[in-house]
Amino acid sequence: MATRRINSVTFTANQTVELIEAKLDLSPLEPDEISGKTIATLISPGTELNDGFFGKSFPRTMGYSAIFEVEDTGQQVTDIKRGDLVFSLGRHTSYQRAKRQMVVPVPKCLSPQTATFARLMAVSMTTLTTTRARPGAEVLITGLGPIGHFAAKIFSLCQYRVSAVDPVESRRRLLNDGPYENIWSSVPVEEESTQQRFSLAIDCSGHEKAIEDACHVVRKGSEVVLIGAHWRGHTEISAHQILHAVFFNNVTLRGGTEWGIPLHPIPTAQASNFSSFATALQWLAEDKVDVNGLYDIVDPSQAQPLYEDLLHKRRDKLTAIFDWSPYQ
Repeated sequence: MATRRINSVTFTANQTVELIEAKLDLSPLEPDEISGKTIATLISPGTELNDGFFGKSFPRTMGYSAIFEVEDTGQQVTDIKRGDLVFSLGRHTSYQRAKRQMVVPVPKCLSPQTATFARLMAVSMTTLTTTRARPGAEVLITGLGPIGHFAAKIFSLCQYRVSAVDPVESRRRLLNDGPYENIWSSVPVEEESTQQRFSLAIDCSGHEKAIEDACHVVRKGSEVVLIGAHWRGHTEISAHQILHAVFFNNVTLRGGTEWGIPLHPIPTAQASNFSSFATALQWLAEDKVDVNGLYDIVDPSQAQPLYEDLLHKRRDKLTAIFDWSPYQ
């Protein structure tokens, strides 16, 4: 089988990440495949730090969102041509190969770097399409990392009244110019104004205290949706404390993973992940969601210090984008 060398950001051991050479399969494309050189890939800090940097199986190449320039297409692909930019769920590698149904064309006016954020936006868009809360309702977002940041912006864009919480000042500051009801360092559970106030709470922190607090401030019969992965415990809060609030406030506490809806549109579902990706790209192209000031652009060779900085929150940006242009 013919191969060629490409570059890959790979976790090679616990807390070790390297830019290494890998082999690219040069076998002929399937009729429904496309391939091309990577322009940019986006880091999802929570997932990649917990499941990659502190992972248990090595070597491992991860990735969340990739924009690549199409160089070759299979004979059945007629709506995408050489030179087009497409969004995919690709890994941190200098070359991509994907099924046509697994990519979305990037609008012409949208930069590759901005387009990568469609992936993070789609996480909370699953909750947007499945919640019982309707526009105009008050929504609480806990945790303002990348997922929570975009949850606040998206629900506000869709005419919900959003309050947001994060103990980190720099994260709160990134939302200060938005049309939000409140931006707090912690949930003011004891204040009378927050009692049974919210029709929906979305936890993006993966922190059990935030979940307990959310269960105390939602309206009776409302939802608390968990879209931040719970990688580890942070406190000594017992399950009883959370379940007590769930029971007596009649809370619907549920998971909110983006994969709770179909990957592609089907007749029996109201939403899909790839519909969310397409909508997110359109909103970004129309400047309805701003990503300025949220990321650094980093050479893939600097992956080790980058992940260390993200782990210890030594950067004032929420995430980073790998620039693959030097590796083409």
